[in-house]
Amino acid sequence: MRGEMTSFDVARIVAELNRYAGARMRKVYQPHYAQIVLRINPKEEASLDLVIVRGARVYLSRRDRPMPRNPSGFAMLLRKYLHNGRFLGAQQHGFDRIITLDIDTGAGPRRLVVELFRDGNVILLDETGVIIQPLTHVKYSKRNLKGGEPFLFPPAQVDPRRLTIYKLAAIFEASDADLIRTLASRVNLGPIYAQSVCTLANIPRKTTAAELEAGD
Repeated sequence: MRGEMTSFDVARIVAELNRYAGARMRKVYQPHYAQIVLRINPKEEASLDLVIVRGARVYLSRRDRPMPRNPSGFAMLLRKYLHNGRFLGAQQHGFDRIITLDIDTGAGPRRLVVELFRDGNVILLDETGVIIQPLTHVKYSKRNLKGGEPFLFPPAQVDPRRLTIYKLAAIFEASDADLIRTLASRVNLGPIYAQSVCTLANIPRKTTAAELEAGD
């Protein structure tokens, strides 16, 4: 498993998570500062863990793992708000490395936002989109991830699945970087897929994006 998920990986895990819509949320653990484990109980199946490694990846697991006897404060808070809630489904925000988990609880709908970029974060929202508690308090230029603040998503990234040839050409023309860097960052493919595209298209790695023509 790679250390960090790409946006494509996020789309794939979201589809996998949605297979378990209707499952009940059980206990929450925080084995260490960089990991949150949500135990879920699907209908007519053994329970499984939704593992969040902050800033890196999200995956499902049935591996038996030791859990701390004394839950962390954040784990206790998630237990308080989410225990026995019904998992409604997951979504990817645009084509970003952000997953939202919607849970129906006795106190109303709750949303858990998992941000996998930078150092990562897990943010619990109430039914109005106000932050109940983030795993880590962070303040950006236009976002304040703090309890009581309205939650704002970061500016949306390019979704390569919806790019037209004309929009792609405009991105290439405006870039002063090589093709791999342009595809990785401005087209939002990530470095692995960007390199694969150049290899499959038989385009030299150091070709600048602005050099490409329609027939390339």
